[in-house]
Amino acid sequence: MAIGVLIGLLSAGLILFVSSPPLNEPVIVLPTYTAEPVWIHISGAVANPGVYALASPSRLQDAIQAAGGLSPQADQTKINLASFISDGQKIIVPLQGEKIETYTEDSSSTQININTASYEEIEALPGIGPQKASDILKYRETHGPFQSIDDLLKVNGIGEKTLQQIRPYITL
Repeated sequence: MAIGVLIGLLSAGLILFVSSPPLNEPVIVLPTYTAEPVWIHISGAVANPGVYALASPSRLQDAIQAAGGLSPQADQTKINLASFISDGQKIIVPLQGEKIETYTEDSSSTQININTASYEEIEALPGIGPQKASDILKYRETHGPFQSIDDLLKVNGIGEKTLQQIRPYITL
């Protein structure tokens, strides 16, 4: 019995000795990666409009929470709470009954942010119907915000012709 205990203690000591780091060797502590925050400006139907720094990646829901939540007058049907936000983005939460502009061939001076646009805003673009609007939203939700306008070519059903048609009406 005593021999078994002695063998066990020696074995534990040997394992500890073999697994311990060598003496006089510096221990290297590697820095942890921390993503840069995204800065957004949120206004409209939120409790505390303003500029906020959020962790990256974040979604519209996170921005709304940072701004104290939606006001009772907010129209949630016109926003996509699950959409990703991007650095420097301006977000306007619409009020109930507030009309969202639609975009026609002669309204090229007004653009929508393709990373935050609602289904209705995207569908109102020239050459974009219900299926293409849905495909753009699905792509955005799956892959995150578009990094360039040309990234729209990665969306099923969006080709050069469609992209050129909507390019004057969209921004990031």
